[in-house]
Amino acid sequence: MCRRCLQTSGEAGRLILVDAMALLYRAHFGFGQMRLANAAGEDTSVTYGLIGTLLNLLELVPPPTHLAIVFDAAGKTFRHELYSGYKGQRPPMPPELAQAVPRVRKVLRVLGLAELRVPGVEADDVIGTVATRAVDAGFHVAIVSPDKDFYQLLRPGLQLLRPPKRSAAAQATVGGLVPYNADAFVAEFAVQPSQWADVLALSGDAADNVPGVAGVGPKTALALLQRFGDLEGVLGGAGEVTRKKPREELSSDSGVAAARLSKRLVSIRTDLDLPPLRFDWGELRLREPDEASRTAIAETFAALQFVQHARRLDLVWASLFPRPHASLR
Repeated sequence: MCRRCLQTSGEAGRLILVDAMALLYRAHFGFGQMRLANAAGEDTSVTYGLIGTLLNLLELVPPPTHLAIVFDAAGKTFRHELYSGYKGQRPPMPPELAQAVPRVRKVLRVLGLAELRVPGVEADDVIGTVATRAVDAGFHVAIVSPDKDFYQLLRPGLQLLRPPKRSAAAQATVGGLVPYNADAFVAEFAVQPSQWADVLALSGDAADNVPGVAGVGPKTALALLQRFGDLEGVLGGAGEVTRKKPREELSSDSGVAAARLSKRLVSIRTDLDLPPLRFDWGELRLREPDEASRTAIAETFAALQFVQHARRLDLVWASLFPRPHASLR
């Protein structure tokens, strides 16, 4: 298998949507105590990790035609209004990561890459809305994220690119990421991607502090959905559930309420119609930087001491926009 080949079929183009904060957290914890720093003593580990991933994506064959990096906006969302405990168990963002985010966003602006960020809306919902619209518009879409919530979006023309599991070093990757599509999901879980939100509604999601139904774990949730089809089918057939604890909980008012609340919490929005998302697809298209931008990028990478990344970016530009140009080296 070509280790940098992306299977595509979209006629309008190839769009990659990057779940920025998920990758930044992964980069932060991936470096551990072995941090990178520039001559000014600034911790550049997280920035280095994300830019490396972006370069991997730009080196895919064929390369993306459109790309956007999606950030969470500060503040609460409708999910916090629905459930005060939503993500309530998470510790504060590590200081090193909090300090890195503005630097990362500055570098992305210098690179001319599109950033999407909608106040009051989680990145998942921005990605869900843009990805769904893009597939409908004829794009082939890849979402770059380790977040399993995105399983529910899988469909023809939309795949995930996920970091490989640390225990599966020999796993086939594309640009260092593992492709995952609807067929792979069905083979793994024996339900459809559209049922994934129902799985989480029943079993809960510890990562986001989503309660689910007491006594129902992931295996039980999958078995129930294979039998009853969807969440409402499970609730309607609760009296037929064999195991006592799940049967009692699914038959109770509290269990039904918890399941329906959890479904609302875990369902990714795909229908947002807000000003930041009313853009033309051309705004996400990858464009050749002009000479002023090249100079700014060279200065930025030099300050960060990203020598290897600068060389790789030089080669990426030569491939994407074949013409003589000044080197960053």
